Amino acid sequence: MQGDLCLQQVALAIQNSLSECEAYAIRLGGDEFLVLLLDAPLSKAQQVAHRIRNSLLKSAIPHPTTDSGLVTLSMGLASRDIIDPEGFSTLLKDADDALYDAKRSGRDCINGLRNW
Repeated sequence: MQGDLCLQQVALAIQNSLSECEAYAIRLGGDEFLVLLLDAPLSKAQQVAHRIRNSLLKSAIPHPTTDSGLVTLSMGLASRDIIDPEGFSTLLKDADDALYDAKRSGRDCINGLRNW
């Protein structure tokens, strides 16, 4: 039950961060979400990632096993011009690879960079 509540709060933090851009947020499963920004360069994705992180920190969702005692996010970013379905598949793979780079680096990371 606590896990479901946590995921709802994370989803709300993500949603609250997307009001200024054309974007879609989707839960992929487990604790993974996809945020798809339309017509946005990687620099815009970085700005949105920072907004999501700040929104989540303001939510102050408790997590007893983290150093901060709060839920944090690790994020992978990717950017690609999509002109066909294969381009979208490549974009998803690039983002997934970037996410796992971040996860290998620990908590609260983006593409493996901490304290961003």
